[in-house]
Amino acid sequence: MAYQATQYIRQVEAKPYAEATLRYLYRHNIPLLIASSNERQMIEGALSRLGLMRYFDNLITSPEVGSSKEDPDIFEQAIEMLGRPKANTLLFEDGLHAITTATAMGLPVVGVCDSTSIADQGKIRDLADQYVLNLGEWLESDSGIHLTIPKRRAD
Repeated sequence: MAYQATQYIRQVEAKPYAEATLRYLYRHNIPLLIASSNERQMIEGALSRLGLMRYFDNLITSPEVGSSKEDPDIFEQAIEMLGRPKANTLLFEDGLHAITTATAMGLPVVGVCDSTSIADQGKIRDLADQYVLNLGEWLESDSGIHLTIPKRRAD
């Protein structure tokens, strides 16, 4: 494994309130999927170390799809993997390029503030259906996006 991937797995931290948000969605039987620009081994390694991988039903990565989040392919495949209508899918995203792609295809988006996208904060606020400074703010909001999201399928 490359040095950069190893460092990511060892050092990346969860966003504030990530576990509380995941736990809430999981307890309400909302299917959860990660669509990441990073390599699968990096995501699985970091989330396993953080104890968060258990909340997710699936994972898809840009390298697996063969395109970045600037292309709708990764989001279309993620929606297909979830087996849910696009309108009943909610994307939590911090990158402007991904938010631009997702909103252009009609995918509901919660923009999440991140130190890497502070310069794009204004544009993200304009594009996203809802913008939060952290995931705890989304959890506490009663005026946010309310979707009828089908429950996780019984296997």
